[in-house]
Amino acid sequence: MLKKFDKLYFLCYNLTCHETERMNHYMKKFIGAALVTLSITAVAAAASADSAGVVSADATYARQGAGDNFKAVETLSAGEIVSIVSEENSWYKIDIDGEYAYVYSGDVSDNWQNTVEENVKEYKEEKEKAEKNGENVLEYSKGFIGVPYVYGGSTPSGFDCSGFVKYVYAKFGISLPRTSYQQMACGTDVTGQELRAGDLLFFNGGSHVGIYAGNGTYIHAPRTGRNVSIDPLNREVCASRRIF
Repeated sequence: MLKKFDKLYFLCYNLTCHETERMNHYMKKFIGAALVTLSITAVAAAASADSAGVVSADATYARQGAGDNFKAVETLSAGEIVSIVSEENSWYKIDIDGEYAYVYSGDVSDNWQNTVEENVKEYKEEKEKAEKNGENVLEYSKGFIGVPYVYGGSTPSGFDCSGFVKYVYAKFGISLPRTSYQQMACGTDVTGQELRAGDLLFFNGGSHVGIYAGNGTYIHAPRTGRNVSIDPLNREVCASRRIF
């Protein structure tokens, strides 16, 4: 078990603040809510505790007293770090936001370091995979530069904006809706500073869509009379969505 005053720096695994924020973004999709507890609140909780452990059961109850007959006050999920104050028989007395509760010791492991390491490793692997997928989307989309804009078009003989995006993503096994308005509801929201290759960009209230190409540019099927092209991102973006 982690003891008071043990070194805690490795809990962060050299992640920057921005990377930790990105963990929040990915945790629901990739590794579950436990990661936020581990990556953000675990340091403070463990530092103030006499010892710490990690919930090893799928879920367990924190109770008002040391026994199953006491009322449950909170449900603890697998992977949550708990701050242990003391042990009474087969129950740990824990501190939850300044309030004491009890959890069955058989549902808590002292191998919390491995839990942190595995979650961070999985996060990084999934992040790298997603980034690579986005780059592959971009590279594939570039193969259609020069294809003419055709209203309602959804094939390499002619694309409209959403038809182009739908066709490109279908290559990677992702079936997007047909219209740009529908596509704007897909994936997860991202901000301008988080954009990466392959993210979808929406304009004019959602009536137009393109694919972010990096370095302040995007690729799209612009309008009648033009071809699929990469243009500077010099217009207002109303929404940005990440599909991978």
